[in-house]
Amino acid sequence: MSSLPTSPGIIYLGLDVHKDSVTIAVLPAGATAPTRIDKYPYDFAKLRRVFERHAKDGEIRACYEASDAGYVLQRAMQGWGYHCDVIAPSLIPTKPGVQRKHDRYDAAHLARLYRAGELTTIRIPSEAEERVRDVVRCRETLQREVVKSRHYILKFLARRGFIYRGGVNWRPAHYNWLRQLTGVTSPLAPEDRLVVGEYFALLEYKRSRRDILDHHMGALALTPASAPAVATRHCFRGRLVHSAMVLAQGARRLAAVCVAAPTDGASRRCAARPRRTLRDEVSAHGGPRSAVQQHAESEEATTLVRRRAVAMLARLLRIFETHKSNYSSARPLSHLLNWGWIVG
Repeated sequence: MSSLPTSPGIIYLGLDVHKDSVTIAVLPAGATAPTRIDKYPYDFAKLRRVFERHAKDGEIRACYEASDAGYVLQRAMQGWGYHCDVIAPSLIPTKPGVQRKHDRYDAAHLARLYRAGELTTIRIPSEAEERVRDVVRCRETLQREVVKSRHYILKFLARRGFIYRGGVNWRPAHYNWLRQLTGVTSPLAPEDRLVVGEYFALLEYKRSRRDILDHHMGALALTPASAPAVATRHCFRGRLVHSAMVLAQGARRLAAVCVAAPTDGASRRCAARPRRTLRDEVSAHGGPRSAVQQHAESEEATTLVRRRAVAMLARLLRIFETHKSNYSSARPLSHLLNWGWIVG
């Protein structure tokens, strides 16, 4: 976790960012509670004036949770000359039993924890990295859509008593069988033939869009930014280019959480940061010891297993980067990368 210096000249801002509004909690270094909590429209010109006004009282240190708001505000603040961190939401400490959730409370809570150094920041990807990641995610979305369309066709035909028995589904012979069902000589009723034809046309459209993205991902895999990581993961048998791209983006996401962006010249790693656990919260705030403490111990055990798995994956990837030429036929190790992608 980050351990930010506390001095009278620093103003900590907790931002609760939404699509149309930004709630800002102002917490000076020596204050016991936020001095102001205001809600502003999501307008860069107005927000910049707000930050300029607060900057007169000291150095601004702002933070907000990673969300669908993206990194636009963080990059804008960085361009204006203000420090802003993006926080990993799943690693924000919470008190057992606290159910309050609204904009003013979230902004004040972020400001307090940020000043105390209890938050875990993430690495901000460059705009180029973010674009490549979105291309990979778009391809994964289209693949899920292809699977959905296949289910539409198979389930509909099964309800009509048409089940393919000539081999494995979605091979060339199966596609020819489906095209016959959509043709003029199809044994299906006209209405059923229309439904199957629409489902099949939708499937073909999704497959064509997916193939276009595959071609584009192949070009991105050859760029200097992606080529080393993709080549390392592509050396395994059965690893296609798009699979290597997915694994490479997963490794970057893993690094974004484990290695935070340096602040004040210090690199902060999640494994070396002291963390206030749920057991500490129970001891500090009291409450029923039995059930709550069992839950805290379970959460700590889960976190420990996850951290060890992430550390093992990171070590494995470093070994592959160093000795990738020796793993051209290391098929038995490839399943570890899939497992690492899940835990990451």
